[in-house]
Amino acid sequence: LGGKVEIVFERGLDHEPAPPQIDWRLLSPDESFTRHGLMARYYAKAGFAGTVAHEELDWHFSKLGFGGKVQTDDDLSFSVEWSGYFRPEQDGDYDFVISHSNKDVELSIGNEVLVGEGTPSERELLFMILPLNRREARKRLQAGRTYPIRLRYSQSKDRAIRAFNIFNVYMRAPTPSREAALRAASEADMVLLFVGSGTTDETEGRDRRSMKLSAGQDDLVREVLAANPKTAVIVNTGAPVEMPWAEDVPAILQMWLPGGEGGSALEDLLSGKVSPSGKLPVTFPHRYEDNPTYPFYPGHKSAEYGEGIFVGYRFYDKVGRDVLFPFGHGLTYSRFEIANLQVKAAASGPTAQLTLDLTNTGAAEAAETVQIYLEDGATREAMPPRQLRAFRKVALKPGETTQLAFTLARDDFAWFDMHGGGWTVTPGRYIAHAGFSSRDLRAAASFEIAI
Repeated sequence: LGGKVEIVFERGLDHEPAPPQIDWRLLSPDESFTRHGLMARYYAKAGFAGTVAHEELDWHFSKLGFGGKVQTDDDLSFSVEWSGYFRPEQDGDYDFVISHSNKDVELSIGNEVLVGEGTPSERELLFMILPLNRREARKRLQAGRTYPIRLRYSQSKDRAIRAFNIFNVYMRAPTPSREAALRAASEADMVLLFVGSGTTDETEGRDRRSMKLSAGQDDLVREVLAANPKTAVIVNTGAPVEMPWAEDVPAILQMWLPGGEGGSALEDLLSGKVSPSGKLPVTFPHRYEDNPTYPFYPGHKSAEYGEGIFVGYRFYDKVGRDVLFPFGHGLTYSRFEIANLQVKAAASGPTAQLTLDLTNTGAAEAAETVQIYLEDGATREAMPPRQLRAFRKVALKPGETTQLAFTLARDDFAWFDMHGGGWTVTPGRYIAHAGFSSRDLRAAASFEIAI
């Protein structure tokens, strides 16, 4: 972005339903903070007895089956000590949680033991089957001050299960200042507002409770928009969420939980180095009640596919229901046009060849995904209005045109005959639609299929 751009970061709220894993960026093995994480020292015995058997820099504090570095088949006992420094970014009360499978753990900050043998513990279940101990503590800390920190875990031989040595360290920082975030938004030339799932919202072993963004994030979006209309909303979720503010936002970028390199990818997209080219693999409804599964979920410990063959976009097209963003939707920094769609069906047998011209009519190099939907006008059974049958992603420079060819095979025309007990093809009239989403269809051509 160059030296003329100043980036101001503020947290508008805490959207985590439970304390997340302790932030490794606040930890360092060195008081100078030239590195991140803590130094881990493994002992082959419980109680930190003997010499250090293994040493490494560690930054991940959600541990499962982690004693294998020093355990032996004859003796599964071991212990680990992590040490270094902790530097908080905010003044206030910090909540720490230790969830562990053994009895002997310790957390100390600033030479004060916060969690130890005398700390009351509660029982909880991991994956609904593994019993864990949970200990909590709170400490008031000063922003920018460097505190010594030490974590300890000791596993005795008589309680050891190799695969289920579990040690999790969680931390909730003080509540962010909403006023500071809104003030920063009002003073900025533009705002990048990040919303999305907490670290435990979308995970193994549970369902989301709602399609809404948690913790009042929708209200925060509205308040930031009021403070600065030049706001792009970055949505970091792994599934659709309701966006009641979507029509008021100049730009929305769906990130899909991109992982460790997501920040680098986001920088390339926002700076214009590359153009967005993703497509939605699911429909985003306006609200959860619009979803085809709404009448059947949660059910009674069984998954009922009450919508039948009208799954996803097929249902919305069948009932003609408006959606927030349709299946296959996704914009770029350019514009594209489809022309000269032609279909040539085989003289015998259910196959067809499609060709079309795709042109980048915009001013930026970008990639677009052409989608082919097939409308079955021959079969008398209840069928979806259209179904995706082919797609292709093509990158074009401004003004460039390319011809694309698609082949529709027998399987693309087949439907399952429950009475006949097999897949069959109905001869007759079909329509091929070409477009950029299930609701953005730019060209159509009808043709006849013979068996």
